[in-house]
Amino acid sequence: SDESMGDESVLQTKQFPLLTFYKKGEAKTCVFWDLNDYPIPSGVHPASLCESIKDAIWKQHIDGDVSIHAYVDASEPEYQDAGFQLQVFPESEGGKHTRNCAMVADMAIWAVINPTPCNVIILAKVTDVFLATHVRSCCTRIYGQGRAPAQSDSTFLTCIFHQRRGPRVPAQSDSTRLTSRRRRRRRVSHL
Repeated sequence: SDESMGDESVLQTKQFPLLTFYKKGEAKTCVFWDLNDYPIPSGVHPASLCESIKDAIWKQHIDGDVSIHAYVDASEPEYQDAGFQLQVFPESEGGKHTRNCAMVADMAIWAVINPTPCNVIILAKVTDVFLATHVRSCCTRIYGQGRAPAQSDSTFLTCIFHQRRGPRVPAQSDSTRLTSRRRRRRRVSHL
């Protein structure tokens, strides 16, 4: 059914900015992002935001690959150049509902290919109750925690991945981690 619950997301679990990860170490992380619901703020280049997301995750001692699946109604070259795995769904072809369905399908596929421990971050306003139930189920069954933004203002994206977590305790292998991260940034992450 296509019931709507207004502008509220039925996936709200915590107020952003908040990053909570399932496991430290080599756990993979995937961001599922509806760029129409949460557009990149004006003046922020997609590539720099992509790097900020990856840096914030790696600062939490999560050394696994980070991939970003993005869904939008009109393609911009900067999105793919930034490393987003982009899917375009024009309004004339179903728009938001089609984007949400594709996101649910991608989450299910990603969960099969990437067994736990993994992390998932959802940046979307999934207002369709049926789809929201499937997204929530996928997150809790596979990853333990699903994260969805409660704010409607897209400018939170500029600070969501720049939060302070207190002083970081250097690990013995910080230089090894830095080298590993630099290598990862050069790789194109597939699923």
